[in-house]
Amino acid sequence: MIRGIAPRMTARDRVTQAGRWLASRSDRWYLFAGWIFFVLACYPGYLSVDSTLQLYQVRSGEYSDAFPPVMTFVWSVCENVLAGPFPMILLQSGLFLFGLAALLRTVVTPRVAALTAICVLLFPPVFATMAVVWPDPLMAGCLIGAAGALVQPSKRWQMAGLVALVVACGCRPEIALAVVPIVLLAVPAPAAWWKRIGLALGVTIAIAGLARLADWGLTDTKTWERQQRLMLTDTVSTVRRIHLKENGPAKAFAGMQIVDVKDLPNRLSTKHDAFDWYPLAHGDKRPFDLVTSDEQADALAAAWRRTIKKYPLSYVKHRELVVKNLLMLGGHSAVFDSFGDVELLAPLHHRAIASGWQDGIRAWVRAIAATPLMKPLVWLLLAIAVVIVERKRKSPAKSLAASGLLYLATLALLSPAVEYRLAHWIVTAGVTAGAALLVAWRWPAQTPSR
Repeated sequence: MIRGIAPRMTARDRVTQAGRWLASRSDRWYLFAGWIFFVLACYPGYLSVDSTLQLYQVRSGEYSDAFPPVMTFVWSVCENVLAGPFPMILLQSGLFLFGLAALLRTVVTPRVAALTAICVLLFPPVFATMAVVWPDPLMAGCLIGAAGALVQPSKRWQMAGLVALVVACGCRPEIALAVVPIVLLAVPAPAAWWKRIGLALGVTIAIAGLARLADWGLTDTKTWERQQRLMLTDTVSTVRRIHLKENGPAKAFAGMQIVDVKDLPNRLSTKHDAFDWYPLAHGDKRPFDLVTSDEQADALAAAWRRTIKKYPLSYVKHRELVVKNLLMLGGHSAVFDSFGDVELLAPLHHRAIASGWQDGIRAWVRAIAATPLMKPLVWLLLAIAVVIVERKRKSPAKSLAASGLLYLATLALLSPAVEYRLAHWIVTAGVTAGAALLVAWRWPAQTPSR
């Protein structure tokens, strides 16, 4: 070799050098690299019509209960730092990524925890919803972030975790029961099981109560939309299964805002179950008008209870179909990757177009969406398997899986529609629980978990 001239590096040498460089990076470096990858894949964040209308409320400062007021408030705080959907994407993905890494570090090595958290966040069944500004991905981020905070020895971190759970319950009140296994992560294991569950239930009730109080305090305009989403679809679907004659439908919906009593049987004549409340209260062929007062809301609730009591089998059949459709959802309907309606966003001065890189990510996610991996049923079965395997142990995997199963039990009664985003926590809980169990078996932590 001639002195002063470095030997020429082969391709193998370059790969080895790159591998050594990557191996020398810190775990935090990997987490931030994965976070940047996620953000670049969906920047500045996908927006549906609901997301855009909620952004209007963020800008106006007038909150309604059509969208979770707690989430609107959080978005308003973020809006003071960066305008638009981008800060919400940062928030929900950051809570998810760093919270999951912190949770996994209790059972695996820090490097494996970081890499696993990145893989879960970028996994298409999880990524597809986490890339959109909706209540559901923020809820998932808060739940995972809270789990990671609650396993820390610091009281400050545990308090931060409880605050995150309040936000999660504010995003979706239906998640309250599923919060119990997350809270159990912070309860000392030596205590008797009934004491641990009782303490977790008490804390969860307090969290849900604070969330409801915050919603009430932040609401400027009542729309009763959450109530209508559930009760209209339940009542209409239940009655459609009963072949009522003459004035039967009018009697079943007595007290409700019927558009045309004489034409009501025709407007309810479809044989399909109602999984979407919107056409029931909007459009020229709508059977009902929107609820606009507490008295009308009470009448709707009375009709809902009366119908369930009188036709319980029909109601159960409807809810069974809701759960079946939630679990079997798949295909392109599970993926939302639009930057929002241009005309609707124009007054907000927000417009985004996809880059070539993002087009590639979209194609990859949609390709996975066409497979069974996008069906919540797959991840529900995995969650059940994790609970069975870990039934005698206190582990993050079991807590996450149990949370997903409890959420499904709640959705069986309270799901207002059939959408992939509503089942997203079932998917996320199954994916994270399965990943946690796998890596804990293959790369266990050097020290026992708390």
